[in-house]
Amino acid sequence: MIKRIFAILLAAGLGMSLLLQNTHAYDNRRDDVELFLYISGLCEEYEIPLAMVLAVIEKESTWNADAVNYNKTCFGLMQIHKINAGWLEEEHGITDLKDPYQNILAGIIMLAEYWDDYNANPHLMLMCYNFGKPAAKNLWKKKIYSSQYSRWIVGRMGKIEAELEKNAYIEVPPEMTEAGASA
Repeated sequence: MIKRIFAILLAAGLGMSLLLQNTHAYDNRRDDVELFLYISGLCEEYEIPLAMVLAVIEKESTWNADAVNYNKTCFGLMQIHKINAGWLEEEHGITDLKDPYQNILAGIIMLAEYWDDYNANPHLMLMCYNFGKPAAKNLWKKKIYSSQYSRWIVGRMGKIEAELEKNAYIEVPPEMTEAGASA
């Protein structure tokens, strides 16, 4: 019996090892203070809740800057679909959706447009972000005004807001804040 359990554990370990060898690199940006401050500044500039953007990043990529979806059409921290590349470059100069900073800018620009279009209704705007406008509008015709995705983001936003109030979401060294820089 013990030999059988050992064989199963060994096989599982080898399988996991092979699985991990075939995965993409994981560029974890969860504790990247400079990126966090960049996101925070853009959220203020575009008047988008910081907690929403952080929740979208958690949901879309779990902070993996190298994330690519299963059919290789969505990229980066905010999983920007390649269909958006043309207008993002033309209107905003975004040329590399795989660059974490450009990816964040693209996602925040898109969220800001949806924020304005849907009167800051988080469910409607998040459905557009996740499904695209045409698919979201089709769901609204069926009287579906939220999705599992939008409900998860909105729920996570509350938790992130509490963490941000306690300064527990990310530790920002005082010298990297405006208050610390002016001291």
